[in-house]
Amino acid sequence: MKKNSIFTLKNILYSASVLLAVVAFCMLAVNAFSVTQSATILGQTVENTTVYTGVQAVFGKENALAFSFMNLLSYIFVFAGVVLALLRVFGVLKSKIFDYVIVALFVVAAVFFFLTIQFVVWDADLKSVLDLAKSTYALGAGPIVAGILSILSAGCVAVASTRKK
Repeated sequence: MKKNSIFTLKNILYSASVLLAVVAFCMLAVNAFSVTQSATILGQTVENTTVYTGVQAVFGKENALAFSFMNLLSYIFVFAGVVLALLRVFGVLKSKIFDYVIVALFVVAAVFFFLTIQFVVWDADLKSVLDLAKSTYALGAGPIVAGILSILSAGCVAVASTRKK
């Protein structure tokens, strides 16, 4: 008599994918990017660095950033991938097409994480100030880690989809 165990390699890979994706989603609270402005005033170079979190990059910050749907979309894709992977673990979704959908969601989310700075919507007044000053933009740890974890989640699902059990 064969036991029907939930501890198969396939389910372990799906579960690892879910865990990695949840950690990627939690990167919403970590530094997303920084803006360093430098200006020369009376021969002195003055620098000012402002750091924005993932929540601020998505939902905005008063007098600085506006709501960015594209940055929100990366987190929506990760959340949708987590839900579909969990449904796959519990056997609700049995079709292999869902594996391709989950992989696509995680890969697109990873690309969107790496494009966080390009998707930021600046407040009109701040944008004119940033254009006047020399501004340097740097991607923070949050989107980088979230992008890498999303790629690893996609890899786990891709490997799991090749397994029979």
